[in-house]
Amino acid sequence: MNEITKPSTARLGLAAGTAAVITATLALIVALFLAGGNWRTPEGGLPDSGALIGWLDPITTLLAFLLGLKVIADWLRVALFSPVQKNGRLSEIQTHLVRRNMWSSLAWSGAAFFSAAVIVTRVLAAPPSGVFDFGLLTLYGWDVPQVRAMLLMSALAIGSAIAARLAHTVTTAGLWAFLSVIALTTPPLFSHGVGVSGHSTAIAAGFLHGAAMAIWLGGLAALLLARDSARVIRHFAPLATIAVIALAASGVMMAWTRLTSPAELFTTGYGQVVLLKAGALVGAATIAIWARARTNASDKARLFAIEFALAATAIGAGVALALSPFPREAVLPSTVLEQLTGYPEPPAFSFARAFGGVAIDPATLLVGLLALGLYWTGVLRLSRRGDRWPWQRTLAWTLGVLIGLYVTNSMLGRYALVMLSVHMGVHMALSMFAPIFLVLGAPVTLALRALRPSPDDLRGPREWLLAFLHAPLTRFIANPFVAFVLWVGSAYALYLTGLFTTIMTDPLGHALMNAHFLIIGYLFFWNIIGIDPPPTQIPPVAKLGLLIAAIALHGFFGVIVMGSSVQIGGTWFFDVAPSWLASGSSDQQLAGGVAWAISEIPLLFVLIVLGLQWARGDAKRARQKERSGQADDELASYNEMLNKMGAPTNKS
Repeated sequence: MNEITKPSTARLGLAAGTAAVITATLALIVALFLAGGNWRTPEGGLPDSGALIGWLDPITTLLAFLLGLKVIADWLRVALFSPVQKNGRLSEIQTHLVRRNMWSSLAWSGAAFFSAAVIVTRVLAAPPSGVFDFGLLTLYGWDVPQVRAMLLMSALAIGSAIAARLAHTVTTAGLWAFLSVIALTTPPLFSHGVGVSGHSTAIAAGFLHGAAMAIWLGGLAALLLARDSARVIRHFAPLATIAVIALAASGVMMAWTRLTSPAELFTTGYGQVVLLKAGALVGAATIAIWARARTNASDKARLFAIEFALAATAIGAGVALALSPFPREAVLPSTVLEQLTGYPEPPAFSFARAFGGVAIDPATLLVGLLALGLYWTGVLRLSRRGDRWPWQRTLAWTLGVLIGLYVTNSMLGRYALVMLSVHMGVHMALSMFAPIFLVLGAPVTLALRALRPSPDDLRGPREWLLAFLHAPLTRFIANPFVAFVLWVGSAYALYLTGLFTTIMTDPLGHALMNAHFLIIGYLFFWNIIGIDPPPTQIPPVAKLGLLIAAIALHGFFGVIVMGSSVQIGGTWFFDVAPSWLASGSSDQQLAGGVAWAISEIPLLFVLIVLGLQWARGDAKRARQKERSGQADDELASYNEMLNKMGAPTNKS
């Protein structure tokens, strides 16, 4: 029997899991009392569901989080910590682990669903029997952000269970490890912290914190059960280091949105729990990075137990913080505009304010800086190795990222929330201007050249990138015709229906919409002028046809917007219309003009680039034929044909 299935490993996992539940629960209870989030008898005779529901709320939330970590750990054991066969398919042992993960995923889904029922019962002050009233959850659950988060988590956990039953490749295991991490970030995204001033900061911090904790602690749980610990630890160390850094940075961001001053870290119960959680995470990280490397083998198990206990303490404290009132007083929005956008009404529009003002969006700023840092690191690695990387590609990538950063971190991004014309300009920049330069930067080629192959049979970053590029889902989405439909059809589906209003009413939806613009633009232009070879190659004539069709359909969309007497994008721009905007219909006509006229500029640029690439490709093929002698054979055949026709021959 392989070590991975030994009874001792199962007993170790059960003991560690039991200890983690007990430690995290004790930390949760202590932290709730410190931070003031524990259940109390409501004052003034207000309706309440009682102590049972009041305490079930944090405990079921914690249980769902712990079960999610268990599922992530099982996926990571297969995706990162197990040898991969050459064909990428699961081995017999990996298949056993994946199939067993189906039951963990079902338990996770059930715990998240039960937690949603408990939360909606508490919010509605229903009697404890309301937990079993499915109608209560159906009617009111989706309107409560925390309930919505747990329902989404439950749905993704069901997907994990189905995948565990059907998966046959390591790539599928990696995909569901990623999706399980996303599932575990839903409570921070929808927590009460999102309601603080600065939606974007809270969203960025919540997502980054949840994802980093899920990756690090899920990996830690997987390491606990890994038998070839030295090799696996070396393999996991870079990812764990990145997760720890992200955890620290996002923790500071979250504290900043919830505390008025640093002094409240010591003078308030909430701040003291923040310090407790930070201390536990620092202690665990210290053991992981420093102490374990300097400890002999006989003491490593003891250090692992201490590290796991500190991590469980941090989990319990984190859940308590998410459910406790924070010191910073919420400032109620004074207008509908402020309530919907999360920001006060911007000053009257002017080109100087829009193009010269700064309005930092932490989420996009973080992503943009990361994109620049990773690319420049890759170029620097090639340079140190003595390899040449064209400076034009570096310039193109940098310009693409800077365009995205500029339109989302200047006042353009703020005016885009309340003016359709500015929003359309930002849309054009994110879906056309920025992606064109990004694909000319050839990031995939750079990554494949800069990343080193894994020295053993465990998949490293380079191997995972290749697996992602060759995955059927990637090949389908990146198919030139699918990318064309997504790129062109998104504008029609988004603005000519009520979908836009639905998305914009949720701060997370707005962030995802901007990401969608950028991604589908990248996919479309990757197939047209991308330097990285796309998964599906098409001839230049087909590329030209798709580009001409895109120009025509985008221009037609602009005409529809200009001529429409109905408010485009649902009711959003009517609801958030600033007091200084003279006419919403005139702004909509201008938005149509932007979509029709400005979009022609990048598409014309793409047409020129495509023509140059086409000509360069023909010249390259001609040189190859000359070197191989094929050109002489073709000339001889041509002359022979002319001789048969009685025509003069071409001698040269």
